[in-house]
Amino acid sequence: MFQVEANREKNYLLIILEGFIKGEEMEQVIANVHQKTRTLTKGFTIINDISGLKVLKPEDTEKVKSAQQWLYQQGAQKTIRVVGKSAFSRAQFQKTQQQGGALYTTIEVADMESAYPHL
Repeated sequence: MFQVEANREKNYLLIILEGFIKGEEMEQVIANVHQKTRTLTKGFTIINDISGLKVLKPEDTEKVKSAQQWLYQQGAQKTIRVVGKSAFSRAQFQKTQQQGGALYTTIEVADMESAYPHL
């Protein structure tokens, strides 16, 4: 399951990923991210909730890495990553961000309620 929303007023992109996301569904996530990001202005923030995400397959982590690179190129300034107790997903996203050169600031929080004050 996934959800992608853009808030133009506050200039942020919300991405929620839950369960096992793979293959075609991951491509749908990325297509939605591209579409919604185009409505934001440079300097936008990403709130990325991966607290319910299960382990990604290697081919899907490559897609995440490409999406992170693209978001950085589009002007993402920071990401607020909701990690909860999802240690493995947290590590996967940290690694793909670093490998992809997505140099935006990352703030990690435990839950969505803790994310919004960082906007």
